[in-house]
Amino acid sequence: MMKALIILANPISRFDDRSMVINELCASFCEGLSFADVEIDYIDLYRDDFNPVLQPDEKDTKTIEYQIRIRKADILIFFHPVWWGSMPAIMKGFCDKVLRSGFAYSYQRGKTIPLLDNKKSIVVTLSKEPAWKDRLVYGNLLEITWKRAIFETCGIKGRYINLNNLRKVDDKTIQNWNNDLRQLGESIKKS
Repeated sequence: MMKALIILANPISRFDDRSMVINELCASFCEGLSFADVEIDYIDLYRDDFNPVLQPDEKDTKTIEYQIRIRKADILIFFHPVWWGSMPAIMKGFCDKVLRSGFAYSYQRGKTIPLLDNKKSIVVTLSKEPAWKDRLVYGNLLEITWKRAIFETCGIKGRYINLNNLRKVDDKTIQNWNNDLRQLGESIKKS
């Protein structure tokens, strides 16, 4: 049976009526995975009270637990909002602490050796900005970070999906996003 590990980084704010959208998208994707008979493991970094600060010599049991869960998964799916053209600090800390040298990659004679080259991944981000601003102002920085810096270093075959303009889209558009992600989850074994 295929096993998916979902990693969600989204704090819920009572001051933002759309702060739950990324969680709803994640839930829709998980519904699709369930329909496809994919086993789901789920990490919510905020609920886990994950400490994103890397202390180089620290033995962090949560980090080791996450690494074990990544090893057991066939596919990793990341969900997070876009903040300041990038990922939330808690997700960056997850990448720094969990996808680190010796686990996700190593160095041999100055060359990077990927250690997770049997993994697939999907990153779903949600931005309040329009797509043109992401492209022209930020230079697709977040997509480049995920695909080139993280996935290529670790050997992960990854796909990046950014949903834009949350400030201005209507509920029908959000429902369409949910439907698309549910269908993506249902077809995950085919990709």
